[in-house]
Amino acid sequence: MSAKEYPDLLRTAEVMVGRRDISDDARVRGLQASVRRRDAVLAAISYAATRFLGPSDWERDIRDVLGRLGNAAEVSRVYLFERYRDATGMQRARMRAEWSTEGLRALCDDPSMADFELGTAGLARWESLERGDVVHGPLAAMPPSERAFFARLGLRSVAAMPVFAGDSWWGYLGFADDLTEREWSQTLTEVLQAAAATLGAAVYRRDAEEKLLESEACFRRLSEAAFEGVVIHDQGIVLEANSAFGRIFGYGADEMIGKNILDLIATPAARRLIQHHMQTGSEASYEVTGRRKDGGLIIAEISGRATSYQGKPARVATIHDVTARKHAEDALHRREKQLAEAQAVAHIGSWVWDIATNDLSGSDELYRIYGFEPTTKLAPGSLLERVHPDDVTLVRNTIDRAVKGGVGFSIDHRIVRSPTDTRRFHVEGRVVFDAAGVPVRILGVGQDVTERHEAEIIARRLIEEQAARSAAETAERRAAFLAEASRVLGASFDYQTTLATLARLAVPTLADFCSVSVVAPDTTYCVVGVAHVDQALEPLVRELTAGAYACGPWISELRATVERGEMARVDEITDEMLDASYLEAGPRSIIKQLRPRAYLTVPLRAGDRAVGALDLFMAESNRRYDAADVALAEELARRAALAVENARLFNDAQQATLARDQMLGVVAHDLRNPLSTMLMASTLLAETLEAASPAQRQVAMLHRAGERMNRLIQDLLDVKRMESGHLSVDTCPLHAATLLAESADSLRPLAAAAALELRLEAPPGLPRVSADRHRMHQVLSNLIGNAIKFTPRGGTITLRADVVADELRVAVADSGPGIPAEQLPHIFGQFWQGARTDRRGIGLGLAIAKGIVEAHHGRIWVESTLGNGSTFYFTLPLMAS
Repeated sequence: MSAKEYPDLLRTAEVMVGRRDISDDARVRGLQASVRRRDAVLAAISYAATRFLGPSDWERDIRDVLGRLGNAAEVSRVYLFERYRDATGMQRARMRAEWSTEGLRALCDDPSMADFELGTAGLARWESLERGDVVHGPLAAMPPSERAFFARLGLRSVAAMPVFAGDSWWGYLGFADDLTEREWSQTLTEVLQAAAATLGAAVYRRDAEEKLLESEACFRRLSEAAFEGVVIHDQGIVLEANSAFGRIFGYGADEMIGKNILDLIATPAARRLIQHHMQTGSEASYEVTGRRKDGGLIIAEISGRATSYQGKPARVATIHDVTARKHAEDALHRREKQLAEAQAVAHIGSWVWDIATNDLSGSDELYRIYGFEPTTKLAPGSLLERVHPDDVTLVRNTIDRAVKGGVGFSIDHRIVRSPTDTRRFHVEGRVVFDAAGVPVRILGVGQDVTERHEAEIIARRLIEEQAARSAAETAERRAAFLAEASRVLGASFDYQTTLATLARLAVPTLADFCSVSVVAPDTTYCVVGVAHVDQALEPLVRELTAGAYACGPWISELRATVERGEMARVDEITDEMLDASYLEAGPRSIIKQLRPRAYLTVPLRAGDRAVGALDLFMAESNRRYDAADVALAEELARRAALAVENARLFNDAQQATLARDQMLGVVAHDLRNPLSTMLMASTLLAETLEAASPAQRQVAMLHRAGERMNRLIQDLLDVKRMESGHLSVDTCPLHAATLLAESADSLRPLAAAAALELRLEAPPGLPRVSADRHRMHQVLSNLIGNAIKFTPRGGTITLRADVVADELRVAVADSGPGIPAEQLPHIFGQFWQGARTDRRGIGLGLAIAKGIVEAHHGRIWVESTLGNGSTFYFTLPLMAS
């Protein structure tokens, strides 16, 4: 390169130097030297541009370029420093390359020059290079700090040109002269600046190439390590691809080079979509269906962008094989749909509450349960507004307690969707905490249990009804059992027979086997009945229980029962209890065969004393006694004890009746003969006495007393005959009117003597009856006689008769004081009198009248109102036509 090629620079030199009016040779030579140096530097710059624009070895080429620049500028040294700021922010300089003339010591050998701080070295002024300034001059013209720094290095003149890599100050290009304190002309500094600019461009390019190479290497490493496929293509033609791209489509990476991407796409629509993104330069991701080498289909997610490849425009795309993800998403969607359907069927809704943001998200079913539209934005407050007012406090307290305590929760509350639509909601949830233990969200799931709640109410009602029905049926069975027990117990007054039947009645309703024992007159216990579900084992039961009472109770509770009349119950009889109860081999053998599992013993009580015990045992059935069984057993024992007591009383009554009959026999036999003699004598004596004389009146009184005594004896004999069922009547057809008139006529004098009026009211044409005349007169005499006794003087007694259906109804009515209501049920009882002080009879007249009427197949009763008199009725059957 010659000066002729740079006329502008030459003219610049002329302007700066040549036009001066300088004629001496030294200045001419100086100008010539300046031009020579400029031209040489420009040639070096041209060389540098050639070297750095093509492929180069930076370390080798930079040293070569620095040498050419040094020779061209005719300096001793050329060096290249890279500046940077250290961790404290101070500007530092690091030597990157150096050239020096032969024979000089290189500055890079000095450790202090390898890396130094500008300010510390005294070169603070050099920071102005960042603004594009140039520093140059001989040492004599430099500041003292700089002069000292360079003098130490043996330099006499220095020039420094800033080097910019792009817009950034990279460092500086330095020139030094060790021999002369030369001045640096403007022409030289300008071309040296151009040299620094060329080096800056080279540095910039080198750094860019290094970064590009590093980026490409990183890209290759990343693309090879990536799971997704990476491809660089030009209009679909593959320029480069990683192995993952080939693996996705079933090819080797080398097979993909030169292949058209569109050939890998399965559908025309997908190919058009790819072309659209390439033509528009879209960087949005999209999905297409691809076809593998083996023909299988895949779903690929593609995103691309513009790039350059080997200096040419291209597109780089990433491909993700999302087939599995799509299948998983499809499966997830199906599961979500199934879950939503299942939630809808089960009325279950789920929700997540973000505590920090107060956002709440819920499933579709949750919206339906609470009655929200699908577009409604949910919040905890909106849910709480739907909670029944009576349940709001419960819900708040439950959530607060869960958040504070870090515990799960379960709660039932009501939801009011409308004034006429209230649902019942069951919710369960838990609180999620972060690593610091702060609650961050609450997860919950709830179920609409309205129908279940209503079903449970119905079920409870049904259960209650079933329980009530079962209880009623049980009560009915127990009542039937007790009724049957009462029937059996009342069937006989032989209590031993009755209690023996009781044992069979208790099995199997109350026991698998049982025994009944009573207290004998000598205070010992006697087993009167046993029963077992297996009748073949009943002898063993009798032997066991008889032995127990004879030798002493075999369990302590049994002794308490029989001695104190207390109930005893053992729910589980253990082998240890049995072993402790029987020591002899015989009873042990029996107990092993019977093997009782539980037992219940209840006393048979009569008043305050125990008359026996009912021993109930469970064995084969493995049942146990409950409170209802105990109550039933105690009631059964009570009725059995009552039957025993009634039997005892019946036996006592039988003995008393027998004694009475014996007494009546004595009375009838031993008293009637003397009484007949007395009546006959009084009759004869009355005939011999003067009429109306005092003696005759006394004899008449004696005769009446004898007749009365005779009637009493007859009444006693009639009572005996009625009780034995031997009261005889001799019936024959009788005119009812005649029978009533005869009785009224015979008793009218007795009524008149008591100042009473006896009336007969019998309608004409009364039919005939079948009756015993004598016995009917006896009935009417007793009824009218009673009326005469209890009717005050001046009163009225009426004898009436009428026909009712096929019977003759006879009534004896009086105007007496009447009979108290509480005495009416007893009025026809034997030996019964309304007042214990009444001595106007012995209380047999009405009883005999009742016996006679019933012997005629009639009925007798009384109607009375206190203060309004009494009316006695009886009926007699009419004679058949």
